Amino acid sequence: MKVINTLLLFIAAISFGLNIYAAENQHSKGLHTNHDSILNVKSWKLLKGAGDEFSSKSLDTAKWQMGLWYDVSGDFAFKNENITVSNGNLHLTAKSEKFKDKEFTIGAVESKFELPAEPSLIRVRAKLLADTANVCSAIWLQSWPEVVRNPNPEIDIIEYFQKNEMHMNLFTWDKDSTGNYKHVDFNGNIFDYKKDMSSDYHIYGLARINGQLRFYFDDRLVCTWNCPNTSFSTMPRHVILSLEGHRYQPKTSMLPASFDIDWVRIYKN
Repeated sequence: MKVINTLLLFIAAISFGLNIYAAENQHSKGLHTNHDSILNVKSWKLLKGAGDEFSSKSLDTAKWQMGLWYDVSGDFAFKNENITVSNGNLHLTAKSEKFKDKEFTIGAVESKFELPAEPSLIRVRAKLLADTANVCSAIWLQSWPEVVRNPNPEIDIIEYFQKNEMHMNLFTWDKDSTGNYKHVDFNGNIFDYKKDMSSDYHIYGLARINGQLRFYFDDRLVCTWNCPNTSFSTMPRHVILSLEGHRYQPKTSMLPASFDIDWVRIYKN
């Protein structure tokens, strides 16, 4: 009897362990999905006139506008002089300098072209500003929030908060006639690269397909997110490349430093 009881306890323990593993594995897939799923870029059609290879000597103002609809972010103020193009890259630079009552300055651009409604794809090859500087590099989709664009969905492809992490998030910004916003946060997902993301160039991507958002890192699927409402997949969005003051106190000794964008490419399917 003792042998049978011991065997039953052993089987129960194994079953319990397998259930824990299955639950943890399911949770992990909810955040990071299948890392072996490779984006088939050849199945998409590159849109002419959208995107940018940054091959000119200055910012193409037919494609981009400097700055955003807000002037400051954390300890930083946006400054157009921090936006430059050289060597085939767009550079958004963070500097230690006083401007608009802030101790630091940063750059940001918003596209005049749009990522169209689903099915659509954006890929951005970029080198994030060095993790050690404590400045957030961001690639996101949004358009100037207005009442006619409600609920003004925002899709953060990456906000760089931690050395090895790709933070993805969704928001809506319903605007009323008085100019106030109803802000809804749909809680973020995180892909852990296990290494310093800012040490080299990587490709950050997002596909909008069949009511889903599919996030890619170096063309590998890292997160699949069912849209909380249809606006996230059906509303055209501008592309925003920016530095933000969402991290800890900036490290003056590491500045100036730049967020370098090699290209932005837009596709339809």
